Amino acid sequence: MHQAVLSAARGTLLDLGYHTSRDFQPETEFAIPYHLLPFNKEGAPPVEVHWMIVPPASRFPVAQDCLWQRSGPATVAGAQVRSLCPGRFRETLDWEQLRERPAEWRAARCLYLSLRLTVELLCAGERAAHTGTETVGSGT
Repeated sequence: MHQAVLSAARGTLLDLGYHTSRDFQPETEFAIPYHLLPFNKEGAPPVEVHWMIVPPASRFPVAQDCLWQRSGPATVAGAQVRSLCPGRFRETLDWEQLRERPAEWRAARCLYLSLRLTVELLCAGERAAHTGTETVGSGT
């Protein structure tokens, strides 16, 4: 979300019955480098309003303006919002984007590790189901 519309977003969340752990103080809120305090509502997931996706000191150079350009409309709890991944619930994975974004953000090793761990854990679970053995980290 662009920093210029934070007050409107905050007002909308308050109107919807959300609250924060303390009163809004701009000097405190904007001291957090990339998001407001979480908004909470009983029976609903917490909402974080971000104006940046990563902290400014992050070692991953995410181009914020490019994210907004790729964002698209989505509906959350009946409200129209902008989503950074409007197509993320597609049944197919865009392998080209999966290759390009981590390289662009210097996060290819992080992606590799995440995918490698996923494969290891899924395969370990599958082996355990077929052999009746416990998986690593199961406490046995």
